[in-house]
Amino acid sequence: MGISTSAPDFGNLSTTGFNLLNNKAYTRIRQNGTVDHFSIYIGTVPAQLTAFYIEVWRKDGSTWDRQCQSQNFLSSLANNQTNNLTPISTCTVQEGDYVGLSWTTSGTPDTNFLTRVASNNGSYYISDTDIGAADYNWASIPPNTKQNYVIPIKTYMRAPVFSAIGDSWISGVQNIDGTGNYGLCSNTVSDFNPNNIPTGLGTELDYTYQNMGLYANLLVSQISTRFQADVVDKKPKFVVVDGGANDLLADENKSNFLTAWTNILNLCQLNNIVPIVNLMYPVSDFTNVQQQTKIDWNDSLRTLAESYDAIIVDASTYVGQFRAGGDPDNLWDQQAIYSGGDNLHYNAAGYAKITDAIIDAINAAEPTIANSSPSGTIADSTPTLSVTTSSDYGTVTCKYAATDTDYDSMTAMDDDGNNHIVTLSALVDGSYDYYIRCQDANHNTNTDAEHISFTTDTIVAATDNNDNSCGSGCQKYKELRRKYKTIPDKTRYNEVKKYKKINPALYAKLKKAYELYGKYSTKELKKLPQTIQDQVKKYKSYKGYKKYKAYKEKYS
Repeated sequence: MGISTSAPDFGNLSTTGFNLLNNKAYTRIRQNGTVDHFSIYIGTVPAQLTAFYIEVWRKDGSTWDRQCQSQNFLSSLANNQTNNLTPISTCTVQEGDYVGLSWTTSGTPDTNFLTRVASNNGSYYISDTDIGAADYNWASIPPNTKQNYVIPIKTYMRAPVFSAIGDSWISGVQNIDGTGNYGLCSNTVSDFNPNNIPTGLGTELDYTYQNMGLYANLLVSQISTRFQADVVDKKPKFVVVDGGANDLLADENKSNFLTAWTNILNLCQLNNIVPIVNLMYPVSDFTNVQQQTKIDWNDSLRTLAESYDAIIVDASTYVGQFRAGGDPDNLWDQQAIYSGGDNLHYNAAGYAKITDAIIDAINAAEPTIANSSPSGTIADSTPTLSVTTSSDYGTVTCKYAATDTDYDSMTAMDDDGNNHIVTLSALVDGSYDYYIRCQDANHNTNTDAEHISFTTDTIVAATDNNDNSCGSGCQKYKELRRKYKTIPDKTRYNEVKKYKKINPALYAKLKKAYELYGKYSTKELKKLPQTIQDQVKKYKSYKGYKKYKAYKEKYS
């Protein structure tokens, strides 16, 4: 809701303390992340005001816990204007949190200083009571009083990484009986339920997001009408969109369906937002004719979305099942374990499965990184990091860092088509790790960084370069020396050697892990559990250092 700048009509209360919590869906926080600042209109600050706070509360069952309370903003308040108030302490919030305020006075304020906006059952308040910070029941009456107004307070955060917009599937409704997540675009006041697609996606990818799903039998044309204000103006990097089931139920025509989707995709293209288009999910409630129409519309939507380089999600193989009497190999119906019970919506497990489908589609769209170098022990103190890439979505740019961080925090590499390089400054002899992430023209970025690990050893290399009479055995010795003559490898060698004597079972486990996974690439190895990665690395060092020692005795 917007900030009201009407004449103040609230605050002149004969209380020494006051606490208020806005209670409408449109006054609650819609995004996860960290608050940048709050905005509130203040009239003339009363001389009797001694403290003024803005607070965020989170409902936990039947009570609320205070997530954060600002510093005392009294000295920052300016008269007769919208005040932008930045909390000093980090205020971390999530979708569904409630915003309120509190103040204290030295006596009855001599003037109203806040503006109310009429709203049925819009807020709770309590006077002259220290309500604490945990397990407070704002809804209990008495001692609280529910009021038919709200105090407009806007919460500002950095733009979300993604938005999600669509119908009740996006909002997270599990059954038309009222279970699930109705979202904050609805006028229905309901508790936040995290078992929905946007929240699952945000949690799995560790992204900030806004859920703009709406339970209102929305047609795609209505989603399209909302798209500018509810998505584009929020400036996300990508958007998850669904829509079409209600069009079929309302006997909407295909042309209108595709026209609305075209408008959505055009807005994405114009504003550099990556569209993630969800084809209509399996619906057990559809007739056979409606199912066949759905497949036809999905096919046309896929063709349209491909022309915009959209990421396309078909969740039917994740949550659908065969309907007897339908087309061959159909996946029309919902699997019973994923159904919300009304043959249209999905339960928590179903939405989690659809989330998996979206993540798999995103991962499949990531740029592919290959041929990373250098590796092992090298003689160059100014090595060049190098990778090659491929992508279905245009030009790829790559960045690197010495720690595994996000793409935006990395340093740009030199990009030449599919080849990406950067020459490092002079390095002292030792071991180094670098991480590379790449991004295509559609802003698809690698979830897992490419890890480059190497050791510089210019002293050994200089000695080797002066020895031109070495035979093949000696050359093998020098190769092993470059690769395994390191303190970490020697340490792991001694450790595994000790296991072989005093803990043969553990030694056998390390050896088995190496036999199974020792030939995996670095990228393949990273997909395995960390325990297995450590076992492979330890036995590889043991085996390599052992071979180095054997050659050393013969050729050194």
